[in-house]
Amino acid sequence: MAASKRLARRRRKRGRKLLLFLLSVVALYFFFNSSFFSLADIEVEGAQKVKPEEIRSLAGVNPGVNLWHLELKKIEDRLATHPLVDEVSVRRLWPRGLIIRIKERQPLAMVNAPDAGFLVLDAEGVVMQRLDKVGQMNLPLITGVKIPREESGLGAQVKSPGLHESLAVLTDMTPNDRGQVIEINCTRPEDLRLFLAGGVEVRFGDSSRVREKLDQIREILTQAGQQKAIAYIDVSFVGPPVIKFRP
Repeated sequence: MAASKRLARRRRKRGRKLLLFLLSVVALYFFFNSSFFSLADIEVEGAQKVKPEEIRSLAGVNPGVNLWHLELKKIEDRLATHPLVDEVSVRRLWPRGLIIRIKERQPLAMVNAPDAGFLVLDAEGVVMQRLDKVGQMNLPLITGVKIPREESGLGAQVKSPGLHESLAVLTDMTPNDRGQVIEINCTRPEDLRLFLAGGVEVRFGDSSRVREKLDQIREILTQAGQQKAIAYIDVSFVGPPVIKFRP
């Protein structure tokens, strides 16, 4: 008889524990799905060229949505489609916030658009912007490349080998050196031609030994004094550069 009572007590104890567990699970479910975690604020960091309102709109997240229900990867994928966004990360800011950090693409050069105007590209050849006139931004113009229409839309990447050789050269330059480049002709990717402010042509070759070549060009221009006296500088080969002066 005593054994039966002990067994009954153990069963009642297990039953109470099970009930308490189930009540805890239900309480947690309602807590995590309550308005306590309703989204109230979206912070945007790193936006300079892009308006924060534009980022919030593209994120596609409505105020009041439960923070636990958000799929952050999908939000990041949507934001990555913006032509000016290079990198993006999204994280929850408990209990009712969301923080979006973006890294914007930086303009590096321009090319002629297939129809009319000019395309602004970043270091990866991604189309950031379309301009009507070349003078709207102080950027080098890359010529000698034909861009298919399907690669000319905002956010598209231009895949021309000659273009990427030119972009590699510009990326390795200091901002001061880059500011001296008016045009890069990449008709032959292995024989790039740079045209500097003052009318100096530089026969650059390919995108190898960029910094070595730039040091040579800088030294020649410093010693020459007047750039107008130089017709061209050839640094396309290993060894002392060739300098051609104007008559």
